[in-house]
Amino acid sequence: MGLNQISSMPQKSSNRPDPPEKYMRTRARSLPLGECYINSGWEESGMAFILVTRGHSNGNITLASFQVDLYCLGIKDAFWLFNQPPEVLSDIKKSLTEQSEGSQELIPAEYVLVHNIVYGALAFAEDLGFSPHKDFNLAQYILEEDDERVEFMDIKFGLDGYPAVMVSKEEHPAGIFRTLDANVGKGNYIVMNEEGDVLKSPEDRDQEEEDDEKDISGAPDVSGVKPMTRDMVDLANERLMKYLGEQNFESFEQAQDFIAKNITGKRIDDVIPKKKGRPANKDRADDLMYHAYEADEKEGIRLAHQALEIDPESIRAYNFLAEHEPDAIKAAALLERAVGLGEKQLGETFFRENKGHFWGLTETRPYMTAKFGLARCFEEMGKENEAIKIYNELIRLNPNDNQGVRDELSRLYLKHKKYDQFNKLFKKFKGDSTALWLYNYAYFLFKTQGAGKIADEALMEAYESNKHVVRMILLKEKPLRKLGDHYQLGHPDEATYYLINHLEMWMNDLDAMQWLLRFHNNI
Repeated sequence: MGLNQISSMPQKSSNRPDPPEKYMRTRARSLPLGECYINSGWEESGMAFILVTRGHSNGNITLASFQVDLYCLGIKDAFWLFNQPPEVLSDIKKSLTEQSEGSQELIPAEYVLVHNIVYGALAFAEDLGFSPHKDFNLAQYILEEDDERVEFMDIKFGLDGYPAVMVSKEEHPAGIFRTLDANVGKGNYIVMNEEGDVLKSPEDRDQEEEDDEKDISGAPDVSGVKPMTRDMVDLANERLMKYLGEQNFESFEQAQDFIAKNITGKRIDDVIPKKKGRPANKDRADDLMYHAYEADEKEGIRLAHQALEIDPESIRAYNFLAEHEPDAIKAAALLERAVGLGEKQLGETFFRENKGHFWGLTETRPYMTAKFGLARCFEEMGKENEAIKIYNELIRLNPNDNQGVRDELSRLYLKHKKYDQFNKLFKKFKGDSTALWLYNYAYFLFKTQGAGKIADEALMEAYESNKHVVRMILLKEKPLRKLGDHYQLGHPDEATYYLINHLEMWMNDLDAMQWLLRFHNNI
């Protein structure tokens, strides 16, 4: 579900409680273990839905949920809720049972069982090359440490000794197949459909290898080709615009003719001729970064460090290293350096003269990317007021908001009950018809005016734009397991993207949840 826990509102007292994220990391395991649950059919299906709770002295609970694929992928999903009334557990259990029409009822389980399932599946998946869901990073602290103090149980992972992948009608897990091919060998795994029927098994691999050897005339080999990222596009555009500027075209038609003959359909490296003599350090560093974007993570990090050795002021290199740094504090330090360099390189006069249309100038993109990344790091670190300040600065520099800053800002305004600021932001981008914008506006009206005609109509408009959001919030429909780089308006992928960052807002507001449930029941 991709649910991140809410941070506490800043308090004036120096003795304010730890933010939930810090509490989870440092103190959750000191709470007494409470009830644990698992779906009744986990052994037959190979998919376990697990709930683990810990109790607070005030009677509330902190809980974490894990969706565990015992056949292949390990921790497919995880989320956690901090210091909630115990009724939340009943609601989650009831919804999960209703969703599966009773076939996957959650039943009480011993902690030792769920512990062994989670950590066993984690180790099994990592051996195959699969990492756990990103929210496991914090949800794991609801569990005891995986050491000799917890009794070991011999639980079987995989199917008949092989990894097994389920293929649904909605997705084709080509990336999973490539990972398995690389780590266990082509064909050394089982492929099943949603009903559990085996589509391919290791016994089929000899025929599959024979088929792979057949020549398919005219089919291009795209194996290993990495799609262009936004950073690659930005860098390529910057290099291209610089090259075109050097041509001194006399007319727009002449420029169009030049582009059609010399650039269209070609790679940037084949278009721009190498200059005589030694290129400037910045150009050398940019060349390395272009290759870093194309490389795998390990090689990319090496190239980024190499770029910094050549040009210690390469903003792109700092951005790249920050993007691949799992520690938010370390990533923030890299991005703060990048932002400082951007302000220095662009200069005060540039900011003053170009404020309002920054994004249209390609040389600003590395700086804007660094600033956006820094705000996200501040959010993860619990510095949400600092993040709000940066998001507003980005919108002032780029009022068209090509980066989608308004999405992050609207969420933080609602979270911190800054309703006047949210209303101004909504009016500024009122033409936005995404589910995020419409559902957040409906939530805003409910919080400021209560349930009634105006809020209900706004919720209906949001529902008509994407009905999957309501169904997923109420656990009547599962979020998608796999997402691409883009989504389609009105489709489940848009709903899943929305709930990655907004599910907590709804689920931690019992009044809003009851309003949503009444709305759904009356449709």
